[in-house]
Amino acid sequence: MTIKPTPRSLARTSLLSGLVAISLAVALDNVVLAIVSLTAVIAGIAAVVTHIIDQAIRDTGEERRRLQSALTLVEEERMRLVAARAAVDADAERVVRHAAWLEADTRIRLAAERAELEAEFEDKRASLKQEGFFLGLDYNDRGVLDNALRPHVEAKVLRLPVAAVGSTAGHGAYSPS
Repeated sequence: MTIKPTPRSLARTSLLSGLVAISLAVALDNVVLAIVSLTAVIAGIAAVVTHIIDQAIRDTGEERRRLQSALTLVEEERMRLVAARAAVDADAERVVRHAAWLEADTRIRLAAERAELEAEFEDKRASLKQEGFFLGLDYNDRGVLDNALRPHVEAKVLRLPVAAVGSTAGHGAYSPS
């Protein structure tokens, strides 16, 4: 089994070994070993700080949660939109079907009303023809039409004055001569 070193374990090791080395340098009264050990401790601290900063930069968990929340809201809104669009389409289809039904119903009613009015008109027309025919027979039997067919002897023709016969000035009379 192979142990894979991580930046965190390397930083801990550096800190721990640096602290042990500083303790040994103090005990041995060795300044060079103390400076080298202090460098190892500073490197370990720098590694820990770098690792913490790296985690803070790379940790996108909160952003991912917010993104997932926003995506969920967008998906819910899209589903509401799809449902609303389906409802509008269904309602529009219902309106079109209703309009077609109303048009067909209106055509049928108008055709029936027209046929009824035409029949009523033909009945009235036939009645008027019959009444006119019988009225004519009655007038003929009573002799009323005999006077109407004879030329009127009592009719008088009005003669225009002679001065007006060739003149068109003033009274609109016209003479072809």
